[in-house]
Amino acid sequence: ENRKNEEAKLPLRRVLQTTEQLIDQIKGAIEVIVNNDPALAAKFVRLVFHDCVGGCNGCVDVANPDNNGLDIPVEALQPVVASFGGQMSRADIWSLAGLYSAELSTTLGGNGGTMFAFPFTSTGRVDCDASEGAICVNINGDSAPCSATNDNHSILPSADLTTSQVLTYFADEFQFSPQETVAIFGAHSIGVAARDNSGFPGQSGWDNNQLRLNNNYYDGIVGDVNDLGNAPGWNHFEVDNSDLSGNVPRRFMWFRGRGGGGNGGGGGGGGGGGGNRD
Repeated sequence: ENRKNEEAKLPLRRVLQTTEQLIDQIKGAIEVIVNNDPALAAKFVRLVFHDCVGGCNGCVDVANPDNNGLDIPVEALQPVVASFGGQMSRADIWSLAGLYSAELSTTLGGNGGTMFAFPFTSTGRVDCDASEGAICVNINGDSAPCSATNDNHSILPSADLTTSQVLTYFADEFQFSPQETVAIFGAHSIGVAARDNSGFPGQSGWDNNQLRLNNNYYDGIVGDVNDLGNAPGWNHFEVDNSDLSGNVPRRFMWFRGRGGGGNGGGGGGGGGGGGNRD
């Protein structure tokens, strides 16, 4: 009887395991989800980027057209948040899901290979709705209780930015160097662009393998690093989205004319924007 009483007093001792053990358990839950639907890996990577514009707070403004489609990864991660939310914030879980999905993507969609590690080295991110009664104002100026899908409006990088503007945006928002900005754009080697979400018809993805995170995104832009003279030909055309419902803007898109890979190249300026994946 005394032992039962002691155990009843110690529920938190079982829960408050080491951070490494907790991270491993959450990664295991994320891996199950990705194994069941590998396409979700890219969506988790996209989710964490959009969440971290303006600060990683476990919330996105789904009223913002640039966040179209993010309800899918938010919903997919909800069981993980429900299971571990008492031990780690939703913002931390989303960040871990993005990093670990990128890590898993280095071996997805191919014949194995060596997994490239993206360590999760910090916790303590605070959810936008952590404070009782917190109110967020979305892109339309509407005020409502903060939640996973209702956040204060943050300005995402436009698909129409020039290269210089892209570099300035990432320097201001994330303190990224030009090299770091180029590196993060490689995340576009996974995932696709859905016209209904972003206005870009890119269901073939940015390269030949929508699941594998590798250097093919860059090869598709400039050609093989050992044969730059054979870079793909690029054509620029307008995508008229007036036939679509919702607030999907007209787009200007680069289309690969020959050589390596998928059909879409993203936006008309320096980068194709942060919100252009499915």
